[in-house]
Amino acid sequence: TSEIQAEIDNIQKDVASRKEALHQYHHPPEEFQPPGPAFLRCVVSDGFHMVACCVILANIATMLIQSQFDRPRIWFWCLNQAFTLFYFAETMMQVLLLQRGFFCGAVSVVWWNWLDLIILISSVADLWVRPLLIAFGVVKQQRQVGAGSLNFLRVLRLVRRVLNLGRLIRIVRMLLNSDLSWIEGMVFQFVIMGMIAFNSILMGMEADWPDFFLWFYVEQVLLVVFSFEILVRLGRWGWGFFSHPSDWAWNWLDSFIVAGGIFDQWFMPAYSIA
Repeated sequence: TSEIQAEIDNIQKDVASRKEALHQYHHPPEEFQPPGPAFLRCVVSDGFHMVACCVILANIATMLIQSQFDRPRIWFWCLNQAFTLFYFAETMMQVLLLQRGFFCGAVSVVWWNWLDLIILISSVADLWVRPLLIAFGVVKQQRQVGAGSLNFLRVLRLVRRVLNLGRLIRIVRMLLNSDLSWIEGMVFQFVIMGMIAFNSILMGMEADWPDFFLWFYVEQVLLVVFSFEILVRLGRWGWGFFSHPSDWAWNWLDSFIVAGGIFDQWFMPAYSIA
């Protein structure tokens, strides 16, 4: 009798769970609707996020190219103004759309908003507020200030450029939230193998023609590809990437090489032009 009663209880639980699943199927939870104006909802769409990612990549590329020039160029100034204007408009639209939800909510969600806001404030302070203060005589030009003040301004500019590199985290988030099973396919494997072979040939060519002007740009492309590979593999395997049963040593080696390239090719130029 006890066995029959236990079986009946299990059947009742199964029926209840199936009823709950059927109810959720016929009455799905309502999708969250931002409280702001409906015409601003495009700012949280996947299409707009893709546009923002392209702008971020263009901004990083501009920083890297700018590091190759000893003197500032007017078109660098125009591009930096355009990037800052885009980030400003994007953040303001998000604030108007999400309102209180932009600042408060789940930490895993709103910290991205706070990161974007901090980067925007640093950019506005350096590119817009500081020139206005100089124009009105509130602060002096860099050549008129002391070494301590000059170092302080240099640190502020370095922080802004490093934070701009931090915008790459948004692209990382999009990658990690997508289906990455394709990285196990033969096409991706052959592409990466081809890039490694090309990089080996490139090292020999650089030794023979060290002054060729295109080497810098080719190296940036290769570093982006290898960084992308590490990121998608981390997204696919998580922390298991570093403890893979057969490839853990190669994964650690690849990570150290890419991290060194990022520090040398991206962060050091960001410091040199600060």
